[in-house]
Amino acid sequence: MEKLITYTDIRILEKCRRVEEIAEEIYLLLAKAYRSDPQACAVFTKTASEEENHASQFSLAIRMKKGLQVEILMDKDQLEEILQMSESILKEIKINPPPLRKALEDMIMLEEVLSECHLANTMQFKDESSKKLFQAMMSADQDHVGSLKKALACLKG
Repeated sequence: MEKLITYTDIRILEKCRRVEEIAEEIYLLLAKAYRSDPQACAVFTKTASEEENHASQFSLAIRMKKGLQVEILMDKDQLEEILQMSESILKEIKINPPPLRKALEDMIMLEEVLSECHLANTMQFKDESSKKLFQAMMSADQDHVGSLKKALACLKG
């Protein structure tokens, strides 16, 4: 008998989507804070858009739940820690955005953690059509960490 997606699976996907939404909000705040630096603003804006895309992927998976045959790979406790950390970073940035160098360093660290929540690392699809659909959606993504590291390397001093 094939495994159908459960209510617990849906809750995990909703929390993963929330992590992506928080990341998008963080990047938008940073883009606004550093709008006077065109390169930094562009990197933060582009990454915010990609995080929005990640959230949309989870929304689609949640909407498809009845026809989706998937195994959820994300550990619930690890996800909860990532969600709390993301919320904490968002709160701090709303109060006091860090200097640009620290913002880039912090976002590199955050992206390495957030990669655990990306759809490709969260779900294993059982049927080829779903796998291909989500792989096509993910293929548009660029390497977040690489973009952030490049921006950091371009800073002088």
